[in-house]
Amino acid sequence: MRPHLINRVGGLPKKLASAEATALLSWVATLPEPQDLNEAADLLLKAKVGFAQTSHPLRVYLDEASLALAPDAWSRLIAGMLDHTAFLQSHTGWSVRRIAQKLAEIDGDQEAITKIQQALYNLGHGER
Repeated sequence: MRPHLINRVGGLPKKLASAEATALLSWVATLPEPQDLNEAADLLLKAKVGFAQTSHPLRVYLDEASLALAPDAWSRLIAGMLDHTAFLQSHTGWSVRRIAQKLAEIDGDQEAITKIQQALYNLGHGER
């Protein structure tokens, strides 16, 4: 899967879109090793895409076990994707807020969690 992700982030055969990047989160969540999750997060961040507007809550893709495996990587990835998100549906905003709370509980990257909270506030889904 690594070559596929590298190609997609590199724009082959076309630029990675928000919908595909959001869908890829479900694949990232299944990676069994923290270093693989870190590498996938770094690759997805290079694509500079935000969250897609989906009909499925984000919590479906990100379970607590995956968050606990690499909390810093997830914190950076969520914050980076929010940087490129202009609008979140209410259920996605709720799910991202819950993910940020869980990441804070398990000592995710504090700077990234603060960025997540600020982005959620700016998008109308959080408290300041």
